[in-house]
Amino acid sequence: MIAHGGAKPPPVAGVVAFDDGDTLDVPVRLEVVHPPSLSQIEPLTPQILYFGHGAPSTASARDLVAEARTRP
Repeated sequence: MIAHGGAKPPPVAGVVAFDDGDTLDVPVRLEVVHPPSLSQIEPLTPQILYFGHGAPSTASARDLVAEARTRP
């Protein structure tokens, strides 16, 4: 099955841009936040943060910012 492409994810049909403050039409009603810097993420208190890269996180925004600031 793998040899015939069974492990390949289907291609993305299209890309949709979202503006800051938009609410996504999904069951949990996600709100789009485009922070230009880490300092605008710190005061947020979401249950889960989804990034444009990496896995979602349930850590506090303050903890995630502190961790990011330790990276080179």
